[in-house]
Amino acid sequence: MSHIEQLAKTGEQKQQSARSFDSYGLLACLVTSMFLIAWIKLASKSLNVGSVAFLFALPWGLLRAGAIVTAALRFYSFFALDFLLGVIVVSIAVMTWKFFVPLSLWVLLIVLLVAITTIPKVLPRHRRYPLSALGLLSIIVSLIAATGWSQDLIFPTIPQDGTVVFKPWSDFFIHATFVARSLGAKTLFQIGNYEWKGFPAIFYHYASYSIPILLAKAGSVPSYTTVVGFWAPFGSFLTGLASYALGRAFWSQGAGLAALVATFLIPDLCLLNIAHPTYGYFWLQHAAPGGLYGVAVAGTALILIGQGVREGRRIWIASGVVVGAFVVFFKIQIFAAAFPLL
Repeated sequence: MSHIEQLAKTGEQKQQSARSFDSYGLLACLVTSMFLIAWIKLASKSLNVGSVAFLFALPWGLLRAGAIVTAALRFYSFFALDFLLGVIVVSIAVMTWKFFVPLSLWVLLIVLLVAITTIPKVLPRHRRYPLSALGLLSIIVSLIAATGWSQDLIFPTIPQDGTVVFKPWSDFFIHATFVARSLGAKTLFQIGNYEWKGFPAIFYHYASYSIPILLAKAGSVPSYTTVVGFWAPFGSFLTGLASYALGRAFWSQGAGLAALVATFLIPDLCLLNIAHPTYGYFWLQHAAPGGLYGVAVAGTALILIGQGVREGRRIWIASGVVVGAFVVFFKIQIFAAAFPLL
């Protein structure tokens, strides 16, 4: 019996069109948007209509983008998997645009909106397993944990003795420059190296900045606020979601929640004052949050490859290898570790 047939006999046989939302799925989108808005509000001490509208639409857009992939592959889908695939698709699309298309990001936003609303209509009708109460709980736990791990980011400054202390790691100022120089119409090749004028753009983790760039553009959010209040916390949320998705895809929803707890809620040895603090997992990931995105993308690739092997679907395996290769654009160190294993 195939894994898909087994799922059909475990109470998950009820499916819905991937173009629609079940009640828990809709609630998950709303809760996710509320957390994203709260992060930006706390980091910037202000909000505007553009950022609120963008963040309300973002979960829906990512799910639609991910559903395009699973429909094209005829891969059984669920909320977390479609969400993760949507992040990958949108991120790679924005990065490619910034590499080669010297047009405003507003044009790209229109192109993306048209694509995610029209492409699903021409693909074969696809089904998504509805989000369960346990799945919704896992999403909420991921959001709460991401908020907890990102406290120094969503509260980035404190006044002290007539000065302002910036709590995030100093590299966040550099990360902010990557977002800021991507907001114009010029390509990254035209802009060149941000440190040395006249030199070509360096090879870097551009894909992880893609969605923050759209937020900064559409919501008129300052670049520094975007990286501390969205880029890093959202990446943290994605790693938690990927751990749940892996457990759910290979075993069950309960296993997914257990995987989430084991990888995302238990402090590492450095936080327990046992190991050296410089090499702590959570500290390193939040000092260089591209790694958070790299881990999430690698986990998604593992789902596609693993299920492709289990079901004997070569196209799923090949797609997983392609997604695994995309890790290099999110964090090359994660790619070096994950791709040979994948």
